[in-house]
Amino acid sequence: MNAVAPGFIETPLLDPLRDKLDALLQRVPLRRLGQPEEVAYVVGWLASDRAAYITGQVIVIDGGLTLA
Repeated sequence: MNAVAPGFIETPLLDPLRDKLDALLQRVPLRRLGQPEEVAYVVGWLASDRAAYITGQVIVIDGGLTLA
């Protein structure tokens, strides 16, 4: 089993944080929000035969936030 751990992704869930996003994005090395399609691409890849030997992983999609 694998998991995907998205960071700040451009969705309505971020609406309550709109006034704080500039400060939050200063902590993200890529300096932008992720897009839903970027998460979907990873999920699609994990579900494909190309990732058949990947197991027990958590794939973080956060623009480098956890590295900063």
